[in-house]
Amino acid sequence: MKRLGVVVGPDTEISRRSFAATNGAVYMNEEGHINIYPREVSDPNIGCSTISLDRYTISHKLIEHCEPVVRGDCYEDPRLCKINDRFFLSCTQANLMITGEWKTDIVYGISDNPFYFDLIKPDLPMPGNNKNGVFIPERIKGSYWLFHRVRPDICLAYSTDLYQWHNLGSIMKPTNDYWQSGHLGAGTPPIKTEEGWLEFYHATNPTARPYCMGACLLDLNDPTKVLARTTDPLLFPEESYEINGWVTGGIIFPTGAIVLDNIYRIYYGAADMYFAAAEFTRNEIFDKLKPI
Repeated sequence: MKRLGVVVGPDTEISRRSFAATNGAVYMNEEGHINIYPREVSDPNIGCSTISLDRYTISHKLIEHCEPVVRGDCYEDPRLCKINDRFFLSCTQANLMITGEWKTDIVYGISDNPFYFDLIKPDLPMPGNNKNGVFIPERIKGSYWLFHRVRPDICLAYSTDLYQWHNLGSIMKPTNDYWQSGHLGAGTPPIKTEEGWLEFYHATNPTARPYCMGACLLDLNDPTKVLARTTDPLLFPEESYEINGWVTGGIIFPTGAIVLDNIYRIYYGAADMYFAAAEFTRNEIFDKLKPI
């Protein structure tokens, strides 16, 4: 495993990300450039955030900063994938209730280009807060599939029309492994491999610190079936940018992944302030997956 360090972080020259740039979506285009869509925070006391687009070379040399890709604020933790010829951006919408508590819901937008998305809230009635909406980047048996989270589990829903969703409930629960005994959440859009859908997720213990990264393998034709799972974390917060930020105690929050030959490059939010990356060989991942 090789850490690549911080790719995007706070920038006082861009007011909307003067405090934090973290937990972003990632997409590699046909030119081999990396589109990064970080969650941007200007004021930690308000907490609202926007989602914008940065374009980088494969070696993370900045090409350009672009404008926000969604209208409004209070959107968090985007993920992006392409299904057929359309781009799907999912994220969490956070609303401050009159009680002073935050209510979170999954929203998503579908576009013919990766530069702007009109967000809608799907018909996915769930009790309490819901977040970590992540699309599987392919239709399976004619349906679209969306990971979501009702604490403490990773859940799955499907839809044929992208409006009415059918919730299948939990597909993966915490285990007795302490690092993932608290709650879980889907992370990156899964990668299709010969062995199954490879999903990188976040997990934590009952104290909610630290957040670590694990991986699981799902059946290609029935993603409710978990075939294998890591029993040890693939990535544990060790660097200062992973431990000290808006949130302390250690946060690894994977939200994007690209494949470079035999290398998986995973992008992750670090300490809710930075956006970083790490690379793993294929063997490093699959050697740690344990059949269930």
